[in-house]
Amino acid sequence: MPLYNPMGMTYDFPVNISPPVARWVMPGWLIQTVGNSPGLTSGVIWYQPIFVSQSTLFSHIGVLITNLRAGGLIDLRIFKGAAGLPTSLVLSCGTVSTTNAVAVSIAIAQTLSRGYYFLAMRGDATAAGANISAVATGIPVVQGYGATCGVASGDLIIMAVTSAFADPAPAPTSTIAMTAAGIWLREN
Repeated sequence: MPLYNPMGMTYDFPVNISPPVARWVMPGWLIQTVGNSPGLTSGVIWYQPIFVSQSTLFSHIGVLITNLRAGGLIDLRIFKGAAGLPTSLVLSCGTVSTTNAVAVSIAIAQTLSRGYYFLAMRGDATAAGANISAVATGIPVVQGYGATCGVASGDLIIMAVTSAFADPAPAPTSTIAMTAAGIWLREN
């Protein structure tokens, strides 16, 4: 849908961007790069909330690994959101390796309609201690609404639970600092 401005002109930005760009996004977040997130803990699911404002096809899901763990795997999934909590599984995306300190991604072809979702990740025992980060180029990370957000300011919105993945999503039992928000989607 074209966007309207007060001057009476309409713009259709996705069509008018030239040359076309592949954008890595966290729908609904104000983007700022930050340092390392807390290290992954074995068996803990991190639920990262997103809001998709219009139906969008996403071609990849990914994270940036900075504190590598040889042989580790991170399982990435997308859950529907309702009443502020993750609910039904939308897509089990697969796993990425923590062996190399690089941006890693999985090709997907998933259209998300307008609504709330949760991007989720769970590291295995070998991945414990690996960091999802914003340092260097590749897939950046978001902290949220400002550089002071996180544990110190009490802004905890990344929910977590120690559990295996299931459908419906296991209910969160704790929170993690916003710096843990490190899963990105690439628009098609």
